[in-house]
Amino acid sequence: MPLDNAARQARSTGTLDHDRHGTLAAAGLAIINAASNLGRLMAQNVVPLIKQRAGNDLTPMLFLAGCLVVAGLIVFVVQGLLGRTSRAAVPAE
Repeated sequence: MPLDNAARQARSTGTLDHDRHGTLAAAGLAIINAASNLGRLMAQNVVPLIKQRAGNDLTPMLFLAGCLVVAGLIVFVVQGLLGRTSRAAVPAE
């Protein structure tokens, strides 16, 4: 199937890939926003509850540190599942 001029130009300049990366970037920002909303829930509700039950300031901070460690592990697991160990340049055709 022959390509028309616009499709040929888009393929040679990489604008089709650029559009896909823009969509992925928007999805990434949406995920970050959702995670920040969960962080706000923890900071305003869960941390005072832990502080009240434990009776000290250290326990809620340890809980937040544990959440940070778990989040970091999730990043490494997802990165491994996606197979993205490096961002090597893709050679042009």
